[in-house]
Amino acid sequence: MPQKATTGSAAFDIYVPDDVEIGHGRQVIDMKFAIELPQSKAALIKPRSGCTLRGIPVLNTVTGKTHCIDAEVKIGLVDSDYRKNVGTLLQVCDVPVLGERWIIQKGSRISQMRIVDVPEVELVEVSELSESKRDGGFGSTGVR
Repeated sequence: MPQKATTGSAAFDIYVPDDVEIGHGRQVIDMKFAIELPQSKAALIKPRSGCTLRGIPVLNTVTGKTHCIDAEVKIGLVDSDYRKNVGTLLQVCDVPVLGERWIIQKGSRISQMRIVDVPEVELVEVSELSESKRDGGFGSTGVR
């Protein structure tokens, strides 16, 4: 079961349920739990900060040692009407050396789940928008 590490945690840590072999590229790790959310909620599956900083810890089956690889959890969204198993989207950037196998070990925490409010909104098509001081995007307010 996902769990909060502390009373102040904003998200639930998600534990890898079994040893999972991973390789280069994008893949989904089945976390082997499902949730039923109220209609006004959704769950964001996000990376853990430590894994974003240091990489994902894996067991190298050739050396028998654990080390971190360059891999990142991609953000996923669980809608309130989804009822199947939750997965963690993983993008592995490193490439294993010939013969190496990488295992994310059972019980590893590589992702977290944040429950968020989903407000009811209605989109309305209009012919023009109100004025704004913003005239650009992607850094238009400066770098500081």
